[in-house]
Amino acid sequence: ETSVLDAGEGIRYRGLTLFDCKEQLPAFPGGTEMTPEGVFWLLLTGEVPTQEQSLALSKEWVARGDIPTHVTDMLDNFPSTLHPMAQFSAAMTALHSESVFA
Repeated sequence: ETSVLDAGEGIRYRGLTLFDCKEQLPAFPGGTEMTPEGVFWLLLTGEVPTQEQSLALSKEWVARGDIPTHVTDMLDNFPSTLHPMAQFSAAMTALHSESVFA
């Protein structure tokens, strides 16, 4: 299983406690906390990534991080009182226009 919640031990990712993850997963250079990229890698592959693998994944996410103008325009025009999850849901739906799977 990718994750398990135990009342006594807390969350385990691929068998590792959060304390194990903090010790074993790479941190950003100069940092001390595990990166989201490292956790993502662990959950997908079941393996603890190297620092290089984690940084490469981070660079890949940055390269894919552009948000189309029509999505940012839509988000900018929502009322400030709209719940963040409603904004997120609408943005994910609007991104469908950019999907290679559409």
